[in-house]
Amino acid sequence: MVPLKKALSSSLGKKYLMAVSGIALMGFIVTHLLGNLQLYGDGVAFNVYAKGLHDLGPLLWVAEIGLIGIFLLHVAVAIGLQGRNRGARSSRYVHAQKSKEGPSQMSALSKNMIVTGGVIFIFVVVHVLHMKYGVFSSEAVNAAQVQVKGEDAYDLYGRVVEAFKNPAWVAFYVGVMLFLGGHLRHGFWSAFQSLGALNHRLERPAIAAGAIVAVLLAAGFLGIPIFIFITNQGA
Repeated sequence: MVPLKKALSSSLGKKYLMAVSGIALMGFIVTHLLGNLQLYGDGVAFNVYAKGLHDLGPLLWVAEIGLIGIFLLHVAVAIGLQGRNRGARSSRYVHAQKSKEGPSQMSALSKNMIVTGGVIFIFVVVHVLHMKYGVFSSEAVNAAQVQVKGEDAYDLYGRVVEAFKNPAWVAFYVGVMLFLGGHLRHGFWSAFQSLGALNHRLERPAIAAGAIVAVLLAAGFLGIPIFIFITNQGA
């Protein structure tokens, strides 16, 4: 146990934790997007999906607690690494920065992962309060129910539509998804690099794959509020 504790408290160990927790969170993002794609419709499929999750009961709570734990671990380790590297040039991505094949693959966003991560953290808090608990929704929308397979269920689709009829919420969500894309673009390939899964030959393909994944996920999420806003004008 002592060697393991020492390993996890070292810079290398923290990078492993960052990588593993980051990959787990990317898996959740993909799953979350797949569920949210059902918002492209009349809302019936999305409310069925939402009720299905709600009906999991304790299993959903366990999954949510585990996800929160992974997310907070990712944030805590990121802050710890940032503090450790402050005052000295970070060596986390030396291989990419000193590539002999050409200029650095680092971008302005990738050099400020703590900033993009901070924006995403704030967004997650607001998003959960907004969509899960209806903190920023009207009383009428929060009280609305629909029939799903003969049973009463919350009209979560109505809550989403109410939010994205408001251009301010649309701008907020779209803006944050751009930050998410920048965060994922760098985080994707650097996670595998930290785990030692990349050599010099695989580095560039991994960076390209990270860019593709980031664009697809960011576009998938930001397209939803834009679609709902456009299709509900005058409604």
